[in-house]
Amino acid sequence: MSFDLFKPNDAMVNQKLIQSISLWLFCWLIAGFVYAQPMTERGMKGLTTGDGAASFNHVWALSVGVSKYAASSYSTLNFADDDAIWFDKFIRRAYGQKAVKKDAFQLLTNENATAPNFNKWLSGLKEAQKGDLVVLYFAGHGFLKSIENKPHCYLLFHKTEEGNEGAPGDDNCYLSQLLETTLTELAARGVKVLCILDACHSGTAQISTPVSAITGQNFLTLLACGKDQTSIEDKSFGGGHGAFTWFVVRGLAGEADSDQNGIVQLEELEIYVKSKLLETGRVFKHDQNPLFPNGSSFAFAANLALFQEFRQGSIAPNAEQTAGLTAEQQQIYKNLQAALQAKQLVKPAGRSVRDYFAVLARDATNKDLLAPIAREWMVAFEIPAQTLIDRYYDGKLENSERYAEAAGLLAESLKYPQFIAANRLNELTARQAFLRAYAFFCQYLENKQTLDESERNNRFRGLISDLESAAGLSQAPAYIYNVIGLFWHELNDKEKAEQYYHRARELAPTWAIPINNLAGLIEDSRQRINQYEQAKGFYVALMNIVREYKTLKEYDKAREYLQKALKSAANDSAKVADIYKQYGLIYQEEGESNSANYDKAIESYQKAAQWARSNRSIRQGLDLELTRLYLQMKAYDKAAETFDRYIEQEEQIVTRQYNELYRHYRSLLTEQRGEYFYRIGYCYEKGYGVARSDAEARRWYQFAANMNFNMAVAKLTHLYTAVGANDALKRLRKNQEKGYLSCTASCRKTDGTLATFTVYLHDFVANSKNPVSEEQDRIQQAFGAKISEDALSAFLKVYELAQKHNVSFQDLMKFVINENEKSQVKVAEGKAFEFAKAEQPDSVMRYMRKAVLGLDIDLSSEVKSSQKLLDSLRAGTSRPGLFYYALGYLYENKTSGREWGGKAEKWYNYAFQTGYAPAYFPLMKHYKALSMTSFTTWLTDNYNRGVEAKQVKCTLENGKEQWYPLYLVDFPANPSNPIADEASRLKDVYGAKVATKLASAFKTIYETAQRERRSFIEQCRLSLNITPEREKKASSAAEQHARRGDELYEERKYADAVGPYQQAVNAATSPADRAIYYSRLGNAYLMSNQEDKALNSYRTSIALSPTGQAYYNMGYVLEYLRKQKDAIAAYRKAVELESTVALYHRGLASAYSSAGQYELAAQSARATLAIEPTDTRAMNTLGISLTYLKRYDEALKQFARAIELNPSQESTYLYNIACNYSLQNRQADALLYLEKAINRGYKDHEAIMKDLDFTSIRQSDGFRRLMARYFPGK
Repeated sequence: MSFDLFKPNDAMVNQKLIQSISLWLFCWLIAGFVYAQPMTERGMKGLTTGDGAASFNHVWALSVGVSKYAASSYSTLNFADDDAIWFDKFIRRAYGQKAVKKDAFQLLTNENATAPNFNKWLSGLKEAQKGDLVVLYFAGHGFLKSIENKPHCYLLFHKTEEGNEGAPGDDNCYLSQLLETTLTELAARGVKVLCILDACHSGTAQISTPVSAITGQNFLTLLACGKDQTSIEDKSFGGGHGAFTWFVVRGLAGEADSDQNGIVQLEELEIYVKSKLLETGRVFKHDQNPLFPNGSSFAFAANLALFQEFRQGSIAPNAEQTAGLTAEQQQIYKNLQAALQAKQLVKPAGRSVRDYFAVLARDATNKDLLAPIAREWMVAFEIPAQTLIDRYYDGKLENSERYAEAAGLLAESLKYPQFIAANRLNELTARQAFLRAYAFFCQYLENKQTLDESERNNRFRGLISDLESAAGLSQAPAYIYNVIGLFWHELNDKEKAEQYYHRARELAPTWAIPINNLAGLIEDSRQRINQYEQAKGFYVALMNIVREYKTLKEYDKAREYLQKALKSAANDSAKVADIYKQYGLIYQEEGESNSANYDKAIESYQKAAQWARSNRSIRQGLDLELTRLYLQMKAYDKAAETFDRYIEQEEQIVTRQYNELYRHYRSLLTEQRGEYFYRIGYCYEKGYGVARSDAEARRWYQFAANMNFNMAVAKLTHLYTAVGANDALKRLRKNQEKGYLSCTASCRKTDGTLATFTVYLHDFVANSKNPVSEEQDRIQQAFGAKISEDALSAFLKVYELAQKHNVSFQDLMKFVINENEKSQVKVAEGKAFEFAKAEQPDSVMRYMRKAVLGLDIDLSSEVKSSQKLLDSLRAGTSRPGLFYYALGYLYENKTSGREWGGKAEKWYNYAFQTGYAPAYFPLMKHYKALSMTSFTTWLTDNYNRGVEAKQVKCTLENGKEQWYPLYLVDFPANPSNPIADEASRLKDVYGAKVATKLASAFKTIYETAQRERRSFIEQCRLSLNITPEREKKASSAAEQHARRGDELYEERKYADAVGPYQQAVNAATSPADRAIYYSRLGNAYLMSNQEDKALNSYRTSIALSPTGQAYYNMGYVLEYLRKQKDAIAAYRKAVELESTVALYHRGLASAYSSAGQYELAAQSARATLAIEPTDTRAMNTLGISLTYLKRYDEALKQFARAIELNPSQESTYLYNIACNYSLQNRQADALLYLEKAINRGYKDHEAIMKDLDFTSIRQSDGFRRLMARYFPGK
């Protein structure tokens, strides 16, 4: 495809209907065809009705294509004759065995396309009987003529003379209405008829005469445009097609399959094609409205394999073309075809299309024989890339794995440039560069790239260079320029980003994505909305405007644009469902102030569900939103009912994989959330993956209820009532009214190690001799752990004391917990700050969760908890950032459903504005997930610059004045009012108003900063005499030395950093601080190759304050020094201290593997992957361990997965695959993958020669030749 789609000119709008619909359509009519089997070995089941697949007795087909006309007045068409030839080849191959006689299948092109020949074929249809299939395909010019004031459409054959169309006696054109009569008569006899009129004005040809219901079922017409319209064709559609053809094919390939059931109904196809042509018409400024006038009972089986094979018009090589292959090569070629049909493109290893062709390419003596074979499989390898780029233009983005996979497939084709035409080679090279770069960009946004800022910037600039080269190869590089703009945007070079977005827009003026990205460069919401408006009603832009108004709390405006989006959606069920979902979210937000809006929200969600009835994933998401709404309304019965419906739509239940579902739910219990205990109860209630048991269901529901999961309370109310458990019901209700209290308790696991778990406490206990008996049972059932005897004894003593003095058990426990947790909050918060410095977001948020919950907030009581936190802020807490963060956490995680876009985001931002570093991480995670690059840039810039404070006088609501700290960020969100966000914070928290004069003063300072080319912070310091915050923080001598060490370490001057770190150690007074500095000192020693000193520093750090990170660092050094036993012990301590850190498990796996303890290595590697499923190093260690455990196939899967996720280390993984095959004594496969590893960059000749894994191949001639070829002279 040349992608001229967004740069239309007169030549593009050719007066011809899309040519190749029929070929594409028939690729899908073969419903019973399974691509893994040759077509001639199965009966063709093509056209289907609501009653199942129709079986045809005989088939009659005529393909007509006229590109060249005898009359010069008719413009030459580009694709009509070629498409007819192509279609004829296909129909003969698909249904040749169904021909009742020799001339049942005919092809008429150009000079042979005459009315007499056409009539001759029609006359032969008299022999067609009930149960036969008749197919007519016409591609060429159409002519509209008025006869007796009624429009008549003529199909023009080769010799048609201009001005004589439809004249009496003229046999060079054919009246479509006459054709209609002939074909309708056939349909009335029970013959299935498919008529595709690929001509202008074809809409006039729709059936106008009354037909019976049976006739209507038998007669299907596809018409590409209305009676007064012409059709669009261009090379941008698949290299040369009409727009109608292009979108019909994509729809039938599965994009129109809205209910994802493998069948594309005509109704689905119609909705999809019409919406796409509506968008295309805007680009070409040309209306084209396709018609599907009858045949609503027809359906098409989505057979992607056939779509792939015929996309570029390739037909498999015939016997004559492959006759030069040896018998062995013929077998390999058959294997290649089977792999192609089974879609085994690059895996499994050794049995894929890629591997079979590599063998043919290596061994074939006549390279000319390879050309048709290469063209055959390359089509399938190019389709994913084309599809992704098409979807990218449509604004439909995928995850990084899809782009990386498509780039990898193109790379396989590009290995054989000798079989690709020069212009095609350039285009494929450009696409491969785009996909590779965009895959990396998506990985970065998905937090799958662990790069520091310098590495990231260098990588981005390298990819920009690659993309600029690629743009020079592509004929229509708008999509490439857009991605270059994205990279510059992330690099915070807004000027260059804007430049490339504009270049993309120049090539594709109405393309919505660069318009959206340009909007992202705009700071002001109102101006962003104006930018989105330029997309001229494009659906994506309209929904962005909705979200802008929703953020601004201008709900009426948001609904106004939802109504516009509804018109733009053109009955696209997924889009309409999303629109009604947005209505529901808006009404749900408004429900807080007016409960009547809750009913409107419910109605909106129900409408969304009706539109999404064929899309399970959308319906499931709606049920989740509806559940949250019912929780917000405290309608717990309704919430439980809806949540159960949500669970019933889980993939494992739909596919009856109940055991997998139960195992999945068990794995989620570690998150300690009542929802997951509820799900286990549901499994027992329904018998999913476990024996059905009402008693066990009640037990697990009770666990969830004890954790204050109110839907479980509603469920238990019904269950206890059903069995007459009145005492249990009474206690349940009392506890629900009273609420819960949680604390952590020491527990002993089955392996003897100690761990801490959350214990939930109630006032009305089930067992007075053990007030936490239910919690003891829950922890035992869920985690196989027991509350320690000391903890049980402590709980019992508090309970007995409460009984003795007639006070609440909960209240007394709260006093005990608060005294203990005051210190725990500080410890958790301190850990979060440590991990913030190390930029480990998951660890930051994990410890902040502990700190927040230590403040004793109740996620089920939003009003009570928020008031408590606000009271602390107003009382003048010394740690305001923590309480702002806690408010953000409350609204993000409250039981009644998250409120990110409203309250959570606001309070996290307030925390960030005060310079509270941990708040950076939840904000960054959210903005990256939404691809809000302007916000991520703003966050990063201010996070790196820091925040400054200035005391200012404000006016309270009662008229009194009060001094408050005003926090200043370097890049104000609103330049016209640089302290707007701070003014909002002071008003929300203290009811304080910033003086207008003060706001004006700060605006003047900002304008001065812009004029003087200073940062806003620097200008504020000069104008307001502010002492930099970082200087205040570095006031202690120890911290000053440590900061200097950090600066040298970041500059990679590791040896120079040793001195300042040592000075920090000497100056520090607290053991905790000295432990931190010793750990940094160890890092500096390690990076300057002083391993022994590093080891001693880590040991000292552990002695002062043991942490998982210090133990891990020590294990790393010990493993490097080949002290495997000691390394294993250190790694195990790290895991015991912090069992949720994937890095520590991976280190332990590596040490076990190095020590030859492969079973334990595999266990630790799997533990790593349970926490971080995309850790390719862990996959590699697991693959090595499984190989040595002789579980070869399992190992190969790990290596293959690692290659997919991390192509940069492909040579290592290919080398390990070669070792695996060598140990299996599969010499040919071992040599193949060893050569691949060398080709991908593995150059360690010495390691290859010494590796014992290659003992089975080292003496072979193939191995010697391989070494001689790649390592000559060694």
